[in-house]
Amino acid sequence: MQRFNSELEVSVGERSLTIDYSDNVDIPDTVPAIGVHGWGCHKGDLDDAAERLANDGFRLVTCTFPSGERLTTNDRLDIIGGVATKRNLGRFGLIGHSMGGDDITEYATRNPSVVAGLADIAGSHDLSDRYLTGIAADMTEDEFADDKGFSRLLDHLLSSTNLGIQKYANRIAAFSTDERRAYHFAAVESVKRARGGGSLQDFFDYAGPKYYIHGQADMYDYQSRIRERHDIEYVEIPDADHFPNVDQPDAFARAIGLFMRTIQLF
Repeated sequence: MQRFNSELEVSVGERSLTIDYSDNVDIPDTVPAIGVHGWGCHKGDLDDAAERLANDGFRLVTCTFPSGERLTTNDRLDIIGGVATKRNLGRFGLIGHSMGGDDITEYATRNPSVVAGLADIAGSHDLSDRYLTGIAADMTEDEFADDKGFSRLLDHLLSSTNLGIQKYANRIAAFSTDERRAYHFAAVESVKRARGGGSLQDFFDYAGPKYYIHGQADMYDYQSRIRERHDIEYVEIPDADHFPNVDQPDAFARAIGLFMRTIQLF
């Protein structure tokens, strides 16, 4: 089924922002989902899986948060809700990667009646994202926006031999000063939220279907607590790190497909 790219306007706090998104035509009698990306990423990280899902009759709407805008958690939730309203999704699932895993959990906590299920892809939750710990959060915004400060993050990422992480590093290497400042703003806010510990408990408390998906090499301390739970479908993708969509696109798409099939039943 053919997907298309377009733009829509959403109200974010007192602002109106233009959001890039991709969608396919409405599929009657199916539960759609929204894909939410993480720090410095965009909708393209989920577009390949969305294309495959469309061919199987599922609808996954992907969208990109404006990279040069300072967005709080509330702002990102406004964007998710705005996209859902403008695309007439009704009740929908949420798929979130990295910081997006925290965002979808928070959205479901505040709006449980409209969320059909959560698929968390290596969300930060109760600890800082390891690629930012001691780097973004421990620098001032000015230091991070400066070439010398920003190179600390890039050097850390580029030291990895993993394809997905290197691709991510090359993407953010092209950030403008405004994009670096927005990146730092979101990183610091999310690290503070993760250190508070509430996000993981909120994920546990959500009553609908829950999937936790991660690359085998992308390990966090909290994952042992998720493994122990019988109400969470735990999917570990071999030979993959923080970007299983890049490292193992076929296995990643299959995992997302299982989630989409599950939410059709609830």
